[in-house]
Amino acid sequence: MNHIHTVCNNCGIKGHSYRDCRKPVLSYGHILYRTDTAEPQILMVQRKDSLCYIEFIRGKYDVYNPSYIQMLISKFNKEERKRVIEDDFETLWRKLWGIKNDTGENTYKSDYYKGYEKYCKLVAGVSAQNSYYTLKSLLENAPEPYLESEWEFPKGRRNVGETNRECAIREFQEETNYTTRDYQLIENIAPLDEEYMGENHIRYKHVYYLGFLTNLSIVPYLSETNPHQINEIKDIQWVTKTQALQKIRDYQTTRKTIVNRVFDIVNDFNVNYFVIH
Repeated sequence: MNHIHTVCNNCGIKGHSYRDCRKPVLSYGHILYRTDTAEPQILMVQRKDSLCYIEFIRGKYDVYNPSYIQMLISKFNKEERKRVIEDDFETLWRKLWGIKNDTGENTYKSDYYKGYEKYCKLVAGVSAQNSYYTLKSLLENAPEPYLESEWEFPKGRRNVGETNRECAIREFQEETNYTTRDYQLIENIAPLDEEYMGENHIRYKHVYYLGFLTNLSIVPYLSETNPHQINEIKDIQWVTKTQALQKIRDYQTTRKTIVNRVFDIVNDFNVNYFVIH
């Protein structure tokens, strides 16, 4: 296929498709801070579902690779493990995507059948790598679960035709309800990059624009009329550096590095040296 006029929806460069892009999977968002509190704080969101739990339900694993499945399960939170033990697959799928009627009526409809087939195999039992295991045995052998799902910074993937900054602004508003009237971006600080290799051996890069809160009266909230929050976000909080580092899981070292970098910048803040947008 001739891709000369194709624009990659991942990196925005002409000449190749998303599938052929050699760059990491890119997401864009904001890291917002405030200094009107006793200690400087940044805004973080908690995912509704753990990333590895979503991968499991979507069937993004090899049913004959027990160590990988065990790794996914080890990163479920306590409630997710309880769900997998007690609910059937259709219920798990509907709870994940917030679907009330048709089982597969969402963006990942094609994954339902793949996830269901693999789930059924695991429940029945699988022989592989000189061992026999079931979903139950893998759950029983998993370490103590995390108490809650991951905390992160608001971000997401670009829509067709969006610039990087437009994507960051849209995603930030969708996940937090904060609009550009509530904050200002700092222009003369390069965006902060969080890049890592996922458990699925895919490279990811999150790009964050740094900004500060200007509307001090706004309080973080979850809206029942915001579908992006309903499907993706469980909580929103302003947190101190100590609280942020405590919320981030131990293996998410690149995220901890970002937190430290942000607070180093905030602590050195001098309004005379910052250009705001």
